[in-house]
Amino acid sequence: EGRHGVRNVVELGLPMPLTGGASAIALLSGDPTLIDKLAEEDPTLDADALRARASRAAEDGFATSAGEREVGAASVAVPVRNHEGRVVAALSVSGPESRFNDAARERARISLTAAADHLSTTGIGPIGGLL
Repeated sequence: EGRHGVRNVVELGLPMPLTGGASAIALLSGDPTLIDKLAEEDPTLDADALRARASRAAEDGFATSAGEREVGAASVAVPVRNHEGRVVAALSVSGPESRFNDAARERARISLTAAADHLSTTGIGPIGGLL
């Protein structure tokens, strides 16, 4: 909880769709074939646009979003990989767009990348209890 009146809160464990938002794009960047499965489930999905975003995130090593999941919220996310290089998780930071501007997102991206690199190297340990 921050000290500001406007906050961005995401409930822990709340399922989110893989069709938008920085975390979803970071996860999809590791296996764009998942987009085909998502498109089968939702024929209205713009699979080409989603593929393009996932491809860019794979190249850049991160994904961003603004106003996708919630109006006025922005986020940046990076993939976490296992010892085989497979994306197994994403780390993200989000906040109100009014304060989480480009400079703040870049600072967060740098920290997230360092944390993801550490987790990708050392592992995240058993996650069964988290699922």
